[in-house]
Amino acid sequence: MAVTYDEIVAEIGTHTALLAGWLAGEAADADIDTFAAAHDPGFSMVDTIGEIVALPDVVDGITAARGAVPGLHIDVQDVEILTRSDQAVLVRYLETHRLGEDRAPRRVTAALRPDQAAAGGFRWLHLHETPLPRD
Repeated sequence: MAVTYDEIVAEIGTHTALLAGWLAGEAADADIDTFAAAHDPGFSMVDTIGEIVALPDVVDGITAARGAVPGLHIDVQDVEILTRSDQAVLVRYLETHRLGEDRAPRRVTAALRPDQAAAGGFRWLHLHETPLPRD
């Protein structure tokens, strides 16, 4: 059975909030394990400077960045489902990192795999972030 739009939006919101909390220094110690477990072992991402980063390096980088951005909030909007099946979902959304009055928007494309064993019902397969001009 294909997943619903609301389930996908909830997963993106939960995952993004977990990341923001970690970077802001507001997360519990176990949250990094929750973050890592949300990803498929073969996960990779294209970061904002075009580098391809594998899951172990993503987790190491996020772990080291705990509390590096106090006050960070990440907003997600304009979630679009590009394609979905029982095996995978491809989404695109606008993600804005807010720190005080500063806004750093980025367009994100992500591939997720439905997985009932995962805490949020999905495993993240791939993520591609493209920075957008700041207002």
